[in-house]
Amino acid sequence: GSKTERAIENLPASITVTDKSDIEKNGATNIDEALAYEQGIYNKRSKGLMESMAGLTMRGFSGADQVLVLLDGQPLNNGYVGRVQFNNIAVEDIQKIEVARGPFSSLYGGNAMGGVINMTSRIPAKQSLRFRGGFNLGKDINPNHNLYMGYDDVFADGKIGVALSYSDKQDEGYVTNEIQKTASKGNRGPVISGIIPQKDRYGKETFLIGENGINSAKNRSVSGRLWLNLNEQHSIRSSLTASWYNYYNDHGKSFLHDSLGRIIDTGYVSFFYNDTTYSLRMTPNNFIDGQGGQASLVYTLSYQGKLSDCLTINAGAGINNNYENWYTSVVSSSSRNGGPGKISSTPNVKGNFGFQAEINNLIPKNTLLTGISFEGTISETKEHNLRDWENPDDLDAIVYKSAGQSANGGIFINDEFTIIEDAGILKNLILNAGIRFDYWRTMNGMNRDYTSTKVNNHYADHSKSSLSPRAGLTLNLNVSPAWKPTFWISGGKAFRPPTNYDLYRTWLGSTGVLTESNPDLKPEVMSSVEVAMVHRFFDNRIDLSFVGYRNLISNMIYTTTVSDELKIQRKENLGKAKTDGIETGLSGRLFSFLTLFTNYTWTDAKVKENPVNPLSEGKRVTGIPEHTVSYGFHFEKGWLALRMGSRYVSKRYNADDNSDTVDGVFGSRDPFLITDLRLTISPIKRVRFIFNADNLFNNEFYDYYKSPGRTMGGEIQVTF
Repeated sequence: GSKTERAIENLPASITVTDKSDIEKNGATNIDEALAYEQGIYNKRSKGLMESMAGLTMRGFSGADQVLVLLDGQPLNNGYVGRVQFNNIAVEDIQKIEVARGPFSSLYGGNAMGGVINMTSRIPAKQSLRFRGGFNLGKDINPNHNLYMGYDDVFADGKIGVALSYSDKQDEGYVTNEIQKTASKGNRGPVISGIIPQKDRYGKETFLIGENGINSAKNRSVSGRLWLNLNEQHSIRSSLTASWYNYYNDHGKSFLHDSLGRIIDTGYVSFFYNDTTYSLRMTPNNFIDGQGGQASLVYTLSYQGKLSDCLTINAGAGINNNYENWYTSVVSSSSRNGGPGKISSTPNVKGNFGFQAEINNLIPKNTLLTGISFEGTISETKEHNLRDWENPDDLDAIVYKSAGQSANGGIFINDEFTIIEDAGILKNLILNAGIRFDYWRTMNGMNRDYTSTKVNNHYADHSKSSLSPRAGLTLNLNVSPAWKPTFWISGGKAFRPPTNYDLYRTWLGSTGVLTESNPDLKPEVMSSVEVAMVHRFFDNRIDLSFVGYRNLISNMIYTTTVSDELKIQRKENLGKAKTDGIETGLSGRLFSFLTLFTNYTWTDAKVKENPVNPLSEGKRVTGIPEHTVSYGFHFEKGWLALRMGSRYVSKRYNADDNSDTVDGVFGSRDPFLITDLRLTISPIKRVRFIFNADNLFNNEFYDYYKSPGRTMGGEIQVTF
């Protein structure tokens, strides 16, 4: 939250740190899962490793590009949709995760609307070899496993550090998609049985006719990191991570059969429902689905130098090269035996550079931070027909293309001024104030539909600039040795430019909904204010926090319905949206061996003005739960540790008018409560045996996809 190391209690922001020990305690295999129990965060991961678009929702923002994610200070949000592929980050390589909630554009520029998540890699302290292997399965769920190996070493009296790691995660999966069809009155085709009447998520009459095949996934990553401590004042860090991710779908099945028991999965069929004969039509492609994959190279390089007692500089650069980013889809003539299909491929690259200088006490009691940054993105989408939908390399004619580039440069300055220090019970009163100027530009935007002469667009370059100020006042008191409260108030402004996906990508979904791009989008802008207090009791054994905030967003980039009848959605700048929120938490280390925790988040995110679709006005922002609750305990004594935690997430909506009110069906976003259990046994110092149960009470729900239900398993961790 400050770009430099600062005591959390001196900053006017809600900041928490999850260290290596905390990550190990909750047993996460992915970075986003390590934050699932954090105050103010909703972890959107609905189907395990198969979730290729996992994300973290903060402060009323559900967009992948509205929360900035950093690795050792370098952005990981990609150059196309701004998404972070959390599956590709080996959680075992991370030393700590800092979460700063709220707008931080005054320091970081775009993307930092809902907050900033900064991961710090492990720094080798000695030679070590680390191993982690795990295995899980459940009812109607195929096995999944994870394997990790890491090697650390130091040379030249600690001046050189090297870390190498390999991660392999595979999930044999389960059936995540169900197939619904509408029917009309009439008698066409053979009479069948096995059909299941149900409402869809909008409350419309529909019928469950079958399910897609098993959805599975695999993920591998290889990472190398190098630390050079040139002397006590200068150091260099560098890293390179290569990752590969793929998901797959087996052939599905129909639930319908005729009077002879034969499975029916094509053509018209008839059935009786409510004393009436209905009919519907199926095609073989209803029961099959495509696959997808991503491959990336992430390179980071940074330098830190202490030039004097009052001057420290940092410089860093990085490249996030998603050189493969594709998925296949079926068409009306696809079948289990092959046939044509489509493939969409969007390789993209994002590069960045930043420099900052920290000046201490040039003016007494002031710490000045100033710097510059630049980032550029390139992406290109191509859609081809496939001769065989099951073979992504069997390309036919190109049917669609979109492309674009963007650049963003910024300069910032921030001052931390200690107004009062050590005055009786007043420990300190600190003012933080800063401002950032950003200039954003799009270039060479285009899209073309090769099946139509009407769509061949080349868009003019656009540019916008933005000023993002932020200020906050922090008060720390030393009331007594047993009670040390902190209070703060802060306010600021943030902005986020549209992504290349928002501007140029038009696509047709499997449900027949056309999502249109909008090259005229403007950056979204937010003004925010928050007040907070944190009470620390008995030498930090008990922490009680309360944060209240309000966000006012204009030009919010939002997918809104243009035509229900024609099934058209478009990215638009909303007139206004508002989010009021409360985040509160309580944790207590009652004994040396027992910690209890609980937190509650209320997020009232609503659309206020939307001239494109007035039906969305007054409705909740899509993807945002109003209520989230977490609670649990961690017991650790000697060779035994036990952690148990529960999470509740309230209803979310997909439709901008919140018309998807029905729960318990495919595509709905149900409220859910799940409990996870983890037992760790450490018979000797370097070996751990872990037994875990996720979703212990097997609560069934849909987070668009069907939830995986209870999974149980174990793992072993060894350090040499």
